[in-house]
Amino acid sequence: MKKMTGKVNAILQSAKAAEGETREALVEKGYSLVRSWCEVVVEQELLQQVVQRYQPNVMLTKLHSIDGKKLDEAKKIIVPIYEKACRIMAGHSQPLETLSIRPKLEELEVEWKQLQEMRSA
Repeated sequence: MKKMTGKVNAILQSAKAAEGETREALVEKGYSLVRSWCEVVVEQELLQQVVQRYQPNVMLTKLHSIDGKKLDEAKKIIVPIYEKACRIMAGHSQPLETLSIRPKLEELEVEWKQLQEMRSA
């Protein structure tokens, strides 16, 4: 988490210092990193490593560690931002109506703050 958080923060700082096309590209990269960050938070913190990527087993002995109330609250924040990040990242095809709409730095900053607050809670 520390490494992923640091990467997002570094992209935000770089985007603040940039302008034009460079800023837009950095913001898009930021959303790509946010998408990865969300996956790591869900795997490691919300699901308490009960299910892990690339692992053949489910660790049912850790199931009691999942706090259902926290999970429900986190979903309200993380799911819409994750879905937005998926639409923005280059690896996914986009619907024609959103194809040329690029995210703004201010949006990324607000949503990153929401994710950080969600994680803290």
